[in-house]
Amino acid sequence: AIHNVDEQERRRQYCERIERAVNRLPRIERDLIRERYLADDAEYITDQNVYSFKLQISEGTYSKRRWRAFYKLALSLNIAAVKGKEGES
Repeated sequence: AIHNVDEQERRRQYCERIERAVNRLPRIERDLIRERYLADDAEYITDQNVYSFKLQISEGTYSKRRWRAFYKLALSLNIAAVKGKEGES
């Protein structure tokens, strides 16, 4: 029973950490993440719906901004993996 309470608290703190990191993003990137991944109906929304109707930007611009937003989130959350050249340690 104690494990369940601890796990629930750990999950709540993790979600709050994600929300704080998203809130620190520039407005355009923050809006993209919220519209596509954090909305109540996010599982039913497609990328095309977000970039065409909600943000009204091109697919290429959307892809670049999404990549940049996730990269910044990964850095903020200390989960970014830097890929080096082969043979480097």
